[in-house]
Amino acid sequence: KKSINPLVVIISSTAGKVGFPDSSAYCTTKHGIAGLAKSLREEWKPDIRVVTVYPGAIYTPIWEGREGFNKNDMITEKDFAIQLSTLESSPLSLNIEEMYILPRKGIL
Repeated sequence: KKSINPLVVIISSTAGKVGFPDSSAYCTTKHGIAGLAKSLREEWKPDIRVVTVYPGAIYTPIWEGREGFNKNDMITEKDFAIQLSTLESSPLSLNIEEMYILPRKGIL
């Protein structure tokens, strides 16, 4: 019999851990997503692994024209995808509950 250990990855944001000015609705939803992930993790363990990912600024077109943000300071979409894919191959003996993926400059 093949052992299956499903993985659910829930993507929040650094806004799910800290507040940002002029972003109350966004921060609220990201905190809510984190709470949902924590509850599911408890309900489903040990059968299903639940990981909450808190990415920092990932460069997408939404950032274009926003003053004070430089795309070179942000994570590329490709790099984010590469890092995210490492979760699938993590050893089953590990319980990764949360992962922060931040640009080199930290939270922008």
